[in-house]
Amino acid sequence: MKVKKKIHAAVEEMGARELSKIYDYINAIKRMQAVGPRKKGAKPIERIHEMVRRSRSSWAKAVIEDREDRV
Repeated sequence: MKVKKKIHAAVEEMGARELSKIYDYINAIKRMQAVGPRKKGAKPIERIHEMVRRSRSSWAKAVIEDREDRV
């Protein structure tokens, strides 16, 4: 609770311009929490299907051949 008291004390000393920035930061944090964390580089399944569709080789065969040395 010490942090909360320190924040309140600091806010009381701020001017209108600083308070406006703080308000913007609070709204940005709320938006991030509402959306939730997103994995970097995560692609929707539709995008993956689109990328795979262009391939002329069999991905299944390539995976099997690649794993043969591990089995």
